[in-house]
Amino acid sequence: MKKSDLWKRMEMLNRRPLQDAPERRRHPNAPQGRKRAAEPDSYHLPTGMVAESEEGETAYLIEADAAELDASLANLARDYEASGAARAALRQRGVRREDALNVMFMDIETTGLSNRPLFLIGAMVWRDGRFSIRQYFARHYGEERAVLSLYIEALRSASGIVTFNGASFDAPFIRKRCERHGLPAPPPVPNLDMLHVCRRVWGSLLPNCKLVTLEERVCGRKRRGDIPGSLIPAAYQNYVQTGETHEMAAAVKHNALDLAAMADLMVRLPVQVGDGSSSRRRRPRAYSRRR
Repeated sequence: MKKSDLWKRMEMLNRRPLQDAPERRRHPNAPQGRKRAAEPDSYHLPTGMVAESEEGETAYLIEADAAELDASLANLARDYEASGAARAALRQRGVRREDALNVMFMDIETTGLSNRPLFLIGAMVWRDGRFSIRQYFARHYGEERAVLSLYIEALRSASGIVTFNGASFDAPFIRKRCERHGLPAPPPVPNLDMLHVCRRVWGSLLPNCKLVTLEERVCGRKRRGDIPGSLIPAAYQNYVQTGETHEMAAAVKHNALDLAAMADLMVRLPVQVGDGSSSRRRRPRAYSRRR
């Protein structure tokens, strides 16, 4: 690798002090950090910037539009805005109908189970007719605290969260890591766990209710080049030790697709799911593509 290429890569990831390091900005104010051009292939982390928490700690912030992840997601934000099914499901969890567009979709990536460090929190929100994804990424273990702080700051303005197995895993995991770092717990907000909803609606029609299965059989979308979730902890450890970004780039996209899949499943729910009914289950629509 040429020296200039190495310099640019290290400058983007800010893995050690450089004279031309990315500018910092406070979150969630208007971006002031310098964005760098995207690499021509998928072997590098997406272009991002350094984000600074209220306590002055930094992590890497990656921003994206959900519609750019896959062609089938082009109309996802529009469909969600018009979805009575999504509002009904949220209302069952205590989110008012008028606040349905103000929830946050959340998913985490960790280095293991049982209170091991996390390194990525993905957050997706509906804003001005689009789904905006923000991923708070720890470039090394020392940035976990900043990742947690930045997420908590963003959550303050949300009326609820949507997760997949988040009631049992993601939310408790975040609380434990906050305790570990002496941070206040995230504000208590309603949590719509889509795993339980999908089990009730499609559980008897599918071989399992894993998110990738639901995405393929219900949404009609199959991921290509995806990294299995079971390999992500080892991929992060390798990234920290070697700086190799190939698997990490795949893990970041995996997290973003998980967020989009939750919203996609919500708009495909039968409206009656909002009253807790499971008597009229909707057959997966894998055979009908999105409008």
